[in-house]
Amino acid sequence: MKKLVISVYSRLDEREVKQLLNYLEKYKQIELYPTNNLFNINYYFKGIGLFLTDGYYYKYKIIKNTSKLKKIEFQGLNEISAIAFLRTYLKISQRIVVTHYRNPMNVSGTYFSVRVYPVSRTFFELLNHIRDKPCRFLQTLEYDNLLWLFSGIIEGDGYIGKNYLSISYKESTEKGKIIECILKTLEKRGMITLKKYYGYPKYEHVFTLNNGFYADFLSHLIYINKKLYRLINIAKNKTLRQCKLEDEDLGIIDRYFKSSYIDHRRSEKRSPILVIYLETNPLTIKLPGAIIRKDNRIMLKISSSCAVKLLSVVKNDKLRKTINDYLSQ
Repeated sequence: MKKLVISVYSRLDEREVKQLLNYLEKYKQIELYPTNNLFNINYYFKGIGLFLTDGYYYKYKIIKNTSKLKKIEFQGLNEISAIAFLRTYLKISQRIVVTHYRNPMNVSGTYFSVRVYPVSRTFFELLNHIRDKPCRFLQTLEYDNLLWLFSGIIEGDGYIGKNYLSISYKESTEKGKIIECILKTLEKRGMITLKKYYGYPKYEHVFTLNNGFYADFLSHLIYINKKLYRLINIAKNKTLRQCKLEDEDLGIIDRYFKSSYIDHRRSEKRSPILVIYLETNPLTIKLPGAIIRKDNRIMLKISSSCAVKLLSVVKNDKLRKTINDYLSQ
């Protein structure tokens, strides 16, 4: 078999991944070795969400090869899904093997098979927790972990309408039981509202996002353009207090972060406020809403919309934990 072995950068965009797939016109198989992997646990959660869904769960299997390195396998992916899956798994894998084949029932239909060798045992440990005791384990997840897992499910098997989302699954299957737990956990935390569906097929499950913050957050995590744009439209259509901080401002906050806390107001009618202190710097002084304290620290009071937006880009673990605690209240 003609095979192409290539070392690739882990953070490729849609065009670059599509160029890789084009090599399959010349080679029967391409073997990718990603560099600069992102050791971010949230990408593991998104990868698990993709693994659990896409409607072909019975085709996916966890197996061991002779060197006892586990791998996961995806079959029957169209080009759009294959690109989205690869863009996620390139960040957390040490090796990926891609092949393609023609659908005999469709002259123009090309499908892809993707075998992934995750870079860490953490991936399989998290996956096993979710498969063994899904409802109990999901209750322990942080706000952003849960949303990243949810983003994988939406990208893999979700449908996004004008003002609702839906996922197809049978509650009697392992996949169905896990997704049911995920949706109920999201509802308990006030992120979604489950709706009754009276049409066909009966295994279609419909829900809505409770505010535009969640749609905006998810839109930063989804790679399939059609779904991404629909999430952006849902965010715009819902009542959403706009965040005045731009993406560049959020990067400055993450870079110059010193401390943070949740200000619980004395009046029960007033919501808690997220307060962040930054190093004094020409960049931090110019941030919208920046307050210069007597000790020369820069203070920012962060709204819920900015907190959700900040959570999607922040790398500092202490700040991430405070934001998770703030949004969980």
